[in-house]
Amino acid sequence: KKKKKTTKEKVPKEKFPNGSFSAMSEASWLFPEEEIEKKIPTVEDGIKYDVLCRAKYDAYTLIEELRKSLKFPHVVMNTAMMFVHRFYMYQSLKDFHWLSIAMCSLFLALKVEEKVKTMDTILKYSYFVYNVTMRKRKVEKLDVNSRQYFEMKEQLQFNERILLQTVGFDVTIKHPAAVMLQYVTVTLSAKQAPLLPVGSKPIAQLAWHWCHCSYGTDLCLRYSPEALACAFILAAANELSLRINNTPDGQPWWSVCAPPEITVSAEIISEIIARFRAYCRRFGEPKIENVNPPKDPGGSGAGAAAPPIASHPGAASAAAPTLSAAAAAAAP
Repeated sequence: KKKKKTTKEKVPKEKFPNGSFSAMSEASWLFPEEEIEKKIPTVEDGIKYDVLCRAKYDAYTLIEELRKSLKFPHVVMNTAMMFVHRFYMYQSLKDFHWLSIAMCSLFLALKVEEKVKTMDTILKYSYFVYNVTMRKRKVEKLDVNSRQYFEMKEQLQFNERILLQTVGFDVTIKHPAAVMLQYVTVTLSAKQAPLLPVGSKPIAQLAWHWCHCSYGTDLCLRYSPEALACAFILAAANELSLRINNTPDGQPWWSVCAPPEITVSAEIISEIIARFRAYCRRFGEPKIENVNPPKDPGGSGAGAAAPPIASHPGAASAAAPTLSAAAAAAAP
């Protein structure tokens, strides 16, 4: 008798964003403003978008506190926050509390960036930071033998599966900080025709700082990593009153940075800076320590903190555009 061939059950494609099982391009994770603010599940469930923004900022604060306690590099924090932002494009805050998603996003990000911490460590530190540091509560140490701990562990494992399914198992992420470092150290510093001024290290330091701060916002859902990198380079240069030259043929400096398929313009850069300024005025600038860019773009870096962001982008240079009047006025 011939044996019947057995086939494995296939997971329906509807469960994955954009109907894809493979890693998606960065462009597929960029969304128009109307979709971000009005058509996501959280808003459809009757929760205001501002409430979701505050929840994601709380997730950012939690992960930053855990980064300082557990001493993992900034790239892990950035990857975790990218998972949080992408998750809530397809899932509702009504169904998934920001704390549980922040914990599982960090747990997954540590695996992705090969800086693995045990589940016990994530749960214990998250429990302490959330209750003591953020909520100012007096709580007893989390008992690893308690029912509460067992339920938290089960919930983390379940949420990790939901998170992976929601992002389509796409865990390869391009970060603006790495792109910015490539632009500053290689593209704009070419020996043949350097566009950055001598002593441009402070530009990299300050831009690196703001690239990390931007993960507390939804900018990563609106603009490409290349556009964000260019915006923060310009903002840092203006803040430090340094000039970035145009190319020898008169083209803007960012034209040699981003590839042809990526759109970067003066309007987009001004819009990014205006949105970031509005975010800083609303929540206060996120505090990130050790902001000097490392030799390896994927590392954590160490050194003195960069100067704080000012209310205005700084002095304008003849070769580099600054905030337009319209963009500046858009910031509350």
